Amino acid sequence: EARRQEESRKQEEARRQEEARRQEEARRQEEARRQEESRKQEEARRQEEARRQEESRKQEEARRQEEAKKQEEAKRQEEIRREEARKVEEKRQEEDTKLQNTRKQREEKRRLEEEAERKRMEEEEARRAEERRKREEKRKTEAEEEERRIEERKKREERRRANDLEEAEEEERRIEERKKREERRRANDLEE
Repeated sequence: EARRQEESRKQEEARRQEEARRQEEARRQEEARRQEESRKQEEARRQEEARRQEESRKQEEARRQEEAKKQEEAKRQEEIRREEARKVEEKRQEEDTKLQNTRKQREEKRRLEEEAERKRMEEEEARRAEERRKREEKRKTEAEEEERRIEERKKREERRRANDLEEAEEEERRIEERKKREERRRANDLEE
């Protein structure tokens, strides 16, 4: 009877050990699966982030090129305006010389002054429009910068949540291991 009981106890102990081994193996496989899934998700996130950064770089490059083109065009227009103003001034001086001390000279002078005033007002309006455009560009840049900061905060929060989840899983694994050690210890105490 004692031999049968000892044999039965050994078989039960072997069964428990086999069950524990199977559970540990299943846990390891699940942990490996979760780690692989996490790695794939992180890789996909990195690739998406790289794609977004490349897209942002291309957009910024296109914006800079467009801005350079606008500045070049503005410079060309300014040169044209100056040349036209120079010609107008030369013409005015020539007319002044020809029409000196005559009524026609006075009328032409008034017309040229009005023309010069009109051009000055047009230039002032163009300058104000350029200032408005620069302010709008600055506002747009600041908005893009704010959007970038918000995106960075979101990424930091995502990384923090991922770390918290990983720590919680690690803590759960440690608790499970402690429970198993405690069960083995109780089983050994009971056997002794």
